[in-house]
Amino acid sequence: MIRLILTPDKDTITIKLPTHYVGKEVEIIAFATEEVLSAEEKTLGKDWLTSEEDNAWKDL
Repeated sequence: MIRLILTPDKDTITIKLPTHYVGKEVEIIAFATEEVLSAEEKTLGKDWLTSEEDNAWKDL
């Protein structure tokens, strides 16, 4: 899993992926962080959107 947060200065973004992603289907989801999340998403996000969780799931 790769998590990337950026502030683009134009309408095109180029992402350089690690070699082990080449040839695989990759899903990219983009949303503005200031978009309002539901209370449920905020609650889950506190537990799930952490670097510890990213590390736990990185090999799946």
